[in-house]
Amino acid sequence: MSFVRDTASKVLRAGTPSRMIEGAAAKATPRRRISTGPRPPILPAPAPQLFAAPGPRRIPSFALLCTGEGPRLVLEEAPAAVALACWQLAQDAATYATADPDARPVLFASPPLWPLDAPDWTAPAHAIAAGIATQDGAAVAAAAGLLSERAEAHGLFATAVVMAEVAALLTPEDAVRALRVATLARDRGHHVAAEWWGLRAAARARRCGDWLTTVHGYARAADAMQARGAYTTAARVRRREFAAARRTGSPTVLARAAHSRFVAAVFVRDWTAADRWAGLALRLYSAGDARLPALAHDVAWLAIQRGRFASALPVLRSLLAVSFEPADRLRLAVNVARAAAPLRLRAEYERAVREAFAALDSLAYGGEAASALAALAEAACLEGETSSARLWAGQALTLATARGDAESKATARAVLGRLD
Repeated sequence: MSFVRDTASKVLRAGTPSRMIEGAAAKATPRRRISTGPRPPILPAPAPQLFAAPGPRRIPSFALLCTGEGPRLVLEEAPAAVALACWQLAQDAATYATADPDARPVLFASPPLWPLDAPDWTAPAHAIAAGIATQDGAAVAAAAGLLSERAEAHGLFATAVVMAEVAALLTPEDAVRALRVATLARDRGHHVAAEWWGLRAAARARRCGDWLTTVHGYARAADAMQARGAYTTAARVRRREFAAARRTGSPTVLARAAHSRFVAAVFVRDWTAADRWAGLALRLYSAGDARLPALAHDVAWLAIQRGRFASALPVLRSLLAVSFEPADRLRLAVNVARAAAPLRLRAEYERAVREAFAALDSLAYGGEAASALAALAEAACLEGETSSARLWAGQALTLATARGDAESKATARAVLGRLD
């Protein structure tokens, strides 16, 4: 991967004095001592109301998918033959997990029954029913966790996140289960829930000295904050992520945390800090690290944000030539189009657009479709293709609104505003 490191270095140096690169580690690494004492948690704004059940762990209603739209999404995604049973299972498991322990025997005086005739579902569903009947919350949590994993393997993501949430609610000190909820919620575009569960996972893990899970919890929360446009708050959480990464003693974890701080700095448009953190991440990543191409891409993305299209384009071309995963090719092709359009490289712009839509088709217009279409609309606007720009911006706005993607929504609206 030496060419990736070289090209990333060239882009950094094109906009950054060499002394800044050489001193990046010293400048970027906080000099103050990291306290080992308790810190006040960074939490989202208070919810307008709490879940009505007066249980010992009152959970904000905005953070709970299992008592909100989760069961409905389970009903929609489940195979028709078992959809009703899956919905009832999700409802009962969520009611059990969020109810006051003293009220559970009254709510479930008789064992629930769900006629699930599906090999991967029957055993854990029976285990959940048995746990509810015997008031064994740990057994219900274990079975719900297993069901979540099996649902994810079958592409039933709403079921996966609801069951993961049930397991996390019943084991309040298990940071790993909270982290799983945050990860699934983030990947499904449930950003507020992902933020809350990520911070909860970090707080739980920090208390028991599990610094790696602490890092991941803060990372999930910051990802969700960035997705919904809370860039300044996300930058604060990234600072905690980096501090926790230092406690792990792992150069790889520290490199990825520095990379995350670089991205956060770009979102708040702090170019000096972005250069500094990119330089530190470049120094910390080992030559064969799998994240090094992502850093090179992000450095090129920074160059695009600053209008340095000629610096970004060679990096993106090099990466696109050796990238094979559809999601990676989508991100690269979109940014090649964004860099080529203002440089009036018509043929390269058209190739990149075709490549981007081929990747979108293979991904079935998944989670990254909104950001890709918004960026393509921006490129088309620069290229003078107003009809394409209007079409793609409209599609991006619809998808971004559905997923709560603030950045893509803002980009799409900006393009439509320029065209009106």
